[in-house]
Amino acid sequence: QNGKLKTKGNVHNNKREGEWIYYHENGNIALKKNFTKGELIGEWAYFNENGDVTMKVDDISKVREKAQLSYFKDGDFVAKGIFVNNKKEGDWIKSNQNNNSVIKSKF
Repeated sequence: QNGKLKTKGNVHNNKREGEWIYYHENGNIALKKNFTKGELIGEWAYFNENGDVTMKVDDISKVREKAQLSYFKDGDFVAKGIFVNNKKEGDWIKSNQNNNSVIKSKF
């Protein structure tokens, strides 16, 4: 109740619609998501308090299969893989921040 904006988005027929933005206490964007008729669609992104992208998730189907890409501040990826029904599935690739070590896992 400090008067700062925490969330901004539209509602149509009691369902979230379009871009929704969530904010950190410092006023910077924390999360961006897109909705159509209350369903998450497309890419959504998480940001740290400095405004750097820390993770992007792409919702690629209505059955909640997600391709997840996580990023370090400099843009290099941390992990890449697919979720099926909210569980890791198939090949996942992970790297350290310097990209000099890559680990491949199968789920």
